Amino acid sequence: MLTVSQTTERLGNLMARAKVRQAVQAGAIRNIVETEINAVISEALNERLKAEQEALLGRSPYERVPGSPSRNGFKVTFLPSLFGKLLLRRPVVRR
Repeated sequence: MLTVSQTTERLGNLMARAKVRQAVQAGAIRNIVETEINAVISEALNERLKAEQEALLGRSPYERVPGSPSRNGFKVTFLPSLFGKLLLRRPVVRR
């Protein structure tokens, strides 16, 4: 008869093996890499768009300047890429 800790360890090992087998299946690693590449590219583009918005406005996010354009949230758009669609959060400026 196995103790509770031995049973838990065996169950954990079985689950770990199943996860490794699932990850090693044909195409799974490629999908993981493509997803990560898309995430990195999306993050870089979103940061660049935000920097361009700040350069255009010339002030920090909550600073008020009379008569200047203001931020108005983001529009979600998708951009086709080599590894599928990239999710972009495009900053919107009012006026």
